[in-house]
Amino acid sequence: MNHSEMTNYIDKVLIPKLKETRDQAQEEYAEPDNVFANFENVARFVGDTREKAIMTYMIKHIQGLGSYTCKGVVAQREGVEGRIVDAIIYLMLLSASIYDNKNKKKEYYKDEHKEND
Repeated sequence: MNHSEMTNYIDKVLIPKLKETRDQAQEEYAEPDNVFANFENVARFVGDTREKAIMTYMIKHIQGLGSYTCKGVVAQREGVEGRIVDAIIYLMLLSASIYDNKNKKKEYYKDEHKEND
């Protein structure tokens, strides 16, 4: 695969599939005002953070990819391409969650500072 083919694959195949899968998952697992609702529910249930909940879900897909790449296991309920897409989406969710937390901390400190002025 050359650079042009790789760019075409990413732009025309992978990114549209990521968007489609993300949108479907958001309809199933998120709430209109909280894209992290499912992970926050799991985090509360197990007494941990939503980031660790996201990681737990992602690890399942990473393990499946490891079985495929290291052992040649292809008989999985979900194909390897689906696991790759899901793993990327979980990384995107993890990134968004960290970004959200940083912004909330900035707002908290900004609001706290205003009160002390």
